[in-house]
Amino acid sequence: MWQSIANGILRYRLFILIGLGLITVFMGFQARKVELQYEFGKLLPNNDSTNLEYVHFRETYGQDGLVIVVAAEIDEFYTVEKFAKWYEFGNSIKDFTIEDISKNDGSLLHPIDSVFSEAHLYNIVKNKEAKKFELSPILHGAPKSQLELDSLEIVIHSLPFYKNMIYKDSSNIHLMMIFVNEEIFNSKSRGNLVTELHELCETYTSDFGAMRYSGLPFVRSVTMSKVKSELGLFVGLAVLVTALILFFFYRSFKVVFTSLLVVIIGVVWSLGTIALFGYKISILMGLMPPLMIVIGIPNCVYLITKYQQEIIGHGNKAKALLRVIRKVGNATFLTNATTAMGFATFLLTKSDMMRQFGAVASINIIALFFISILVVPIVYSYLKAPKEKHTKHLEKRWLDKVIEALLNISQFHRPAVYLASVTVIALGVFGMTLMKTSGNIVDDLPKGDAVVQDLKYFEENFKGVMPFEVLVRSQDTLYKNGNLPNCKNLEKIDSIQSLLLMEDKLSKSISLVDAIKYISQSYSGGDESDYKLKSCDGLVNMMSSTYFKNTFDLEDKGKSSEFLSGFMDSTHKETRITVQVKDIGIDSMDALVNRVKMKIESVLQAESMELKLALEGNDLEVGLDQFFGNHPWALSAIEDTLIARGEVDEFDFLMDEELIRTFYSNPNFQKTLSEIVQHEQLDYTVTGSGVIYTKGTTYLVGNLFTSLFAAVIVIGILMSLLFRSWRMVLISLIPNILPLVFTSGLMGYLGVPIKPSTILVFSIAFGISVDDTIHFLAKYRQELKLQSWNIKGSVLNAIKETGVSMVYTSIILFFGFSIFIASNFGGTQALGILVSVTLFVAMLSNLILLPTLLLTLEKWATTKAFRDPLLAVVDEEEDIELEKLEIVEE
Repeated sequence: MWQSIANGILRYRLFILIGLGLITVFMGFQARKVELQYEFGKLLPNNDSTNLEYVHFRETYGQDGLVIVVAAEIDEFYTVEKFAKWYEFGNSIKDFTIEDISKNDGSLLHPIDSVFSEAHLYNIVKNKEAKKFELSPILHGAPKSQLELDSLEIVIHSLPFYKNMIYKDSSNIHLMMIFVNEEIFNSKSRGNLVTELHELCETYTSDFGAMRYSGLPFVRSVTMSKVKSELGLFVGLAVLVTALILFFFYRSFKVVFTSLLVVIIGVVWSLGTIALFGYKISILMGLMPPLMIVIGIPNCVYLITKYQQEIIGHGNKAKALLRVIRKVGNATFLTNATTAMGFATFLLTKSDMMRQFGAVASINIIALFFISILVVPIVYSYLKAPKEKHTKHLEKRWLDKVIEALLNISQFHRPAVYLASVTVIALGVFGMTLMKTSGNIVDDLPKGDAVVQDLKYFEENFKGVMPFEVLVRSQDTLYKNGNLPNCKNLEKIDSIQSLLLMEDKLSKSISLVDAIKYISQSYSGGDESDYKLKSCDGLVNMMSSTYFKNTFDLEDKGKSSEFLSGFMDSTHKETRITVQVKDIGIDSMDALVNRVKMKIESVLQAESMELKLALEGNDLEVGLDQFFGNHPWALSAIEDTLIARGEVDEFDFLMDEELIRTFYSNPNFQKTLSEIVQHEQLDYTVTGSGVIYTKGTTYLVGNLFTSLFAAVIVIGILMSLLFRSWRMVLISLIPNILPLVFTSGLMGYLGVPIKPSTILVFSIAFGISVDDTIHFLAKYRQELKLQSWNIKGSVLNAIKETGVSMVYTSIILFFGFSIFIASNFGGTQALGILVSVTLFVAMLSNLILLPTLLLTLEKWATTKAFRDPLLAVVDEEEDIELEKLEIVEE
């Protein structure tokens, strides 16, 4: 088959080049459509309960975390000049526009929905003529005198609703909260929204000093800007590094040009694939172009090295090219297939982000094989045969000495090899026990980066900016009898907020209860002391008032004021408690969520637990009397139920207060009472971007370990098809698993955490390192036939034949992945270093441990099944007579 393929490639080389060119032009056109991903990559599967809860939240309340916060430390803030400038600053942000890049007509967009600061606040005031409450701006223009500003300051600081939200009490820190339009921010029209907004804010640093910036939109935009800038940097570095190494080894610009042509086509195809699939460039997907370069170069090395070896052997270019395609083509395809399978295992995860990365990587790695097997032979068919100076690298003394030293170790120092291997495994396993998981939102940014420093600033002063939401829901509406409140529900929400305030990792919370407190303050005359949740009688009185009814028509669910509707769903059965959380990572977030849930349940399930204790107590009558005394609503509800069932008359309870006690021991009464209490019990959900990200990261890390295990199994099955010997599969996997154990231990000792970017190391490295094993074992089996099953001689010759290419590719891969050290992202840096180290150890393992195992086990490993494979890795038939074959020039 490969003979026919080789003939076809060289016979139709011009048409193939034209076809490749047209496909590349098409892919290049598609690549221009690639967009950056500004939202967090979807880590959880669609049917995951945590994801479903978050989807429900977004559908009900909109996207959370669309706030950019700007902070400045301003002395003498309440002076006319400073305050007026702050007012002007906020207005300039309100009026901020960007060009709609989705159109070419110069139209502008207004991406800012609203701005909140001490100069841009709203107060709830009574409109005595209309008999209703109104949200009125505290400031209608810049203050003209200090007296006016002093009065304004008194008003602002008398509104507890805003305290420690837009300013920090007893400090000189002042905040500007910028609410970004969801539709524009998530569309292609956004352009450089955050960059341009940042530039606008920076123009006011001369007035207010250095400013601090944070919030999810800002963090994500700055992060993706870095990704965009690094995309070109990595491609350039990858090209430069591989070109220099190739020239150092081959001393030929033709080799460099041909190899770069292959990988550049691969890069264009990979970007085109991303666009065709409708995917976006994330931190992970941004690694694809340089990855194509690093993985594509070894294909070229094996093909070109084999071509030059053939030229040295017989000097016939046509025969050399046909042999390259026929003998190396099959093995190269299989090695690319194993690498692609390593990435394809990401498809087994339920994370959209990892599936997308796995799909694009695996498809393009296979595409790289076809590009290299077509471009390299065809280009060399047009070029003159390499001169002697271009093949001298194959006879480099230093490389020969390295190979000889490795052979010497495998032959004469096997106990030392096994001792070293066992030691590495033991130390690696111990190091693995020291590994920790991390999942901070800014985890990959350098600690000294301005984004990280500003985030820490907001965490220290305002306890975080990452969204954290608690949804509280009732089986009935939160209100009863039209506008009359369900007081106990509001009291429970207030109690939950008080407990949340005790958490040092959570900021001040805002809820429906705070809105009602704010209304209560206005209703009572505006005094700060009236910002509180009134007694039930007080709430009933306020909500029955003409002012409240005219403003907040809660009975008509479609006409609620925007001030309250933002805290409730359309049915009024659910309300939100909005909090901000510190960027604390997976372990701390899990512990925090568990603590928060315990605190919420202690409030929401208090009545159920109290009733359970009363029913199971020693004195049932005393227990239930006490329960009804604490919860009179429950007594009213059970009495109404008994009357509705006809078990008693309505007047019986009025005539005999002791009558209810006669039902206490009745099982049906107890069951009904339990059902009433259960029905009134509120349910809750903890969600928000901060929670969903850490949950998703935990899920992803677990899935990536699964995908790594799957990669080992799948590649093991492939190798069993190639070699038809489970013994050989076992022997071949050992040298490739050892580097993974080594790297795992190294991560544990160095404190490199497990996170999505670092866990990728293992699947990538394993898929690539197996390539060397396949090349070596394929040559080893070929040598067995040539040397009449002389195992020792076959091993030694296989090392000499494949050792050069293995060393070349390993060095190229080592330095190729090392380019990621130049990244601004810690995860990408760690990925580059760890993959480089893993592949270097894998090279030594394949060149020392694998031959040592073969020489030690000899006949046990080399079975008849291995000698007669199901699939031929290398075409081992005798060469046809090609000495006189020439390539006809078109």
